[in-house]
Amino acid sequence: FFFVLLVMATVETDNSNEVAGELPDEVDKKFSDIILEKAKKMAEKTKLVHDLFKVPESEKVIQDYRCTLKKPQNSFTGRLFITQNYMLFLSKDQQVKDSMAFYRVVGITKEKASLVIPAIGVELDTGKVLLKGFLHRDEAFNLLNHLINYQPTYVYLNEEQLVNHIKKEMAVKGNEKKAKDINPKDFIAKDEFQGRWGDFANEIKKPVTAADYEQVDLKTGDQALKTAMEIREMGAETLTRLKEQAEALDRIERNVGETKNNLDRGDRIIDGVSSVGGHLKNLVTPDMYKNKYGAYEAKDRTVVVEERENFTDVPILMKHSNDYLEPALLRFGDKNFHCVNTEGQKVKTYVYGYVQVATIIVRARHQHVDIRFHDGTERFRCCTSFVQAVVNEIVLRTKPGQVTVVHEPGTKKFQYGSLAIREQTLQASRDDTWSAEGGFFQTPKSDVSKIISDAPDEVQTKLKMQDDQINTLADVVGDLKNINKALLTETKREVEQLDDIHKQVNKTLKVANKDAYRAKKLT
Repeated sequence: FFFVLLVMATVETDNSNEVAGELPDEVDKKFSDIILEKAKKMAEKTKLVHDLFKVPESEKVIQDYRCTLKKPQNSFTGRLFITQNYMLFLSKDQQVKDSMAFYRVVGITKEKASLVIPAIGVELDTGKVLLKGFLHRDEAFNLLNHLINYQPTYVYLNEEQLVNHIKKEMAVKGNEKKAKDINPKDFIAKDEFQGRWGDFANEIKKPVTAADYEQVDLKTGDQALKTAMEIREMGAETLTRLKEQAEALDRIERNVGETKNNLDRGDRIIDGVSSVGGHLKNLVTPDMYKNKYGAYEAKDRTVVVEERENFTDVPILMKHSNDYLEPALLRFGDKNFHCVNTEGQKVKTYVYGYVQVATIIVRARHQHVDIRFHDGTERFRCCTSFVQAVVNEIVLRTKPGQVTVVHEPGTKKFQYGSLAIREQTLQASRDDTWSAEGGFFQTPKSDVSKIISDAPDEVQTKLKMQDDQINTLADVVGDLKNINKALLTETKREVEQLDDIHKQVNKTLKVANKDAYRAKKLT
């Protein structure tokens, strides 16, 4: 497993040391003039930001918008530059410069200035500011919301440490530790990782003990798991009852059909008895009702429940054909990958098979990705803090050599093709309780014990147990969803079958009454 992981990890050189505003010489022959011009403009904007604001060199301009900054006393017209970890306002005359780091943001809201003008309210730890006058307010809000809550993250695997760790694990005789339990965080070259909090994080660090951590509540997890499993058992029993009910309906439907057939045959016999013409008709026409029903063969009415699909979710902003950015998840399943909107529904426009993928382009507009396809399907575009995760998932789930990864000029290069990267890149929420428009941005597996890897052993053990509880509970909930779907489908089918039986019974009664009347007349 880890040998494959090591071989698959594609290493690319980071270009974060490039001079802002300049492009490397080797790109001028590789890309079109349009792409080079776009990359140059993005580099110039980044250089402007670095010249006027005190931000780390790693910050790159992702997008910029014309707007007005409104403070309690004054308003200033200018431009808002958005980078990976900052929103930076610059007035037209460049006299007003306001730097707002995302870690200072308490929350943002959609608002209206003067009752009609769309605006964005930004609540900082020092007070509230209002940004108004956007041409694309909702797009700007979605981008800010995404970046504030999801730190752009890149993971670097130290191959030497990885190999040494594997050798050490394999050399221990009788070692029962499974590959899935090895913490991939051990393989990260931590000196290369740039976090949202920067030097501020080092200032607030202090030695901690188990008592400093919030107590891990395992009892509640056990109770929730027990309840969920009981509900699953009830669901399974309901499926069995539905199967029995379906078989009973089949028998009733068969009996009603046989009864009507017998009545129709009786009607034919009465025709032959009641008139010479009817008798002659019966002689020259075949009896369609005789032996129409043979021995009863029961149908298999077992209710089929879909297998639970394993998937990886990556928070993104879908980029539509009009360039509008909409919050979503890019869900990588076993069979395909697709977008899930904030209502939790699959976006049918954006569903793709892995065999379709030809090229992934990391765009010159930072944090933007294009996915292009072999079969002429329209490209898929998105903006995300998890560029590495998107590339990594597609490379892992496609055939070796199928996908070409292209970095446009000035973009950050990274590793991909590693299972360890998957576990680390999706852990970058500033507040993991945050949700978008209804709360469904969840990573598929709980790995809190790996995130808090420096916690005391006592805390680590309980966190690992809690992780197991949460993951088992997630699996059970997945089963419940599939059982519920199967129940709804089967119930709907049985209701429709019952309606058909009801109609058939009414027809049979009419035939029975008619035959009874005719038979009475004969006597």
